[in-house]
Amino acid sequence: MLAGLVPIMAGCVTTAPSPLSPAEVQTFRLAEVRVTVPAEAGIVGYDALTTEYAAAKRIPNYELNAATDTEEAKAWARNHLQARVKTAMEMQLGEALRGQRPVRAEVVVKGFQLSSAVQRVVVGGDYRMLADVTLVDAKSGAVITAYPEMLHVVAALNGWAGVIVQAAYDASNSPGDRVVNGFAEKYKAWLLKS
Repeated sequence: MLAGLVPIMAGCVTTAPSPLSPAEVQTFRLAEVRVTVPAEAGIVGYDALTTEYAAAKRIPNYELNAATDTEEAKAWARNHLQARVKTAMEMQLGEALRGQRPVRAEVVVKGFQLSSAVQRVVVGGDYRMLADVTLVDAKSGAVITAYPEMLHVVAALNGWAGVIVQAAYDASNSPGDRVVNGFAEKYKAWLLKS
């Protein structure tokens, strides 16, 4: 599964700045956020599977790999990630878009990866999310602007020492939350040209 995600998420993605003027963006009011995480989206190392899902299902550590590789667990991860992204986008855009024209943000998640400690020791890695974001007029459905294949990457420490330090930091600062919240912040900054 990791091999399928890496080509999608590899490389440097360059996106043009938002074509919207600050004056136009000031007229927008966030009416809705729709998030889709299709079954074919590559989700690797999703942190909530080994915490929230495993705790709710009372899965012992020695059964985690098998239990989180089921269709039920994958569907749970997609639904959880969908809610996580929706909340982050609503928080970031809701506070920024307070005009009169209702708009809807549509997010289609293509990939989400939290590199494992083993990967970071052996070859290195990071935490990342890839998605298409489209801003549409909430009344007509007309596309206002699109940011295809928006990639947000959060650095992770690599090597033996790095993995140990990163694990201590991640224990109190969810890497999944950092990726999702950073993604929403990055989109807001792009939209507002800030």
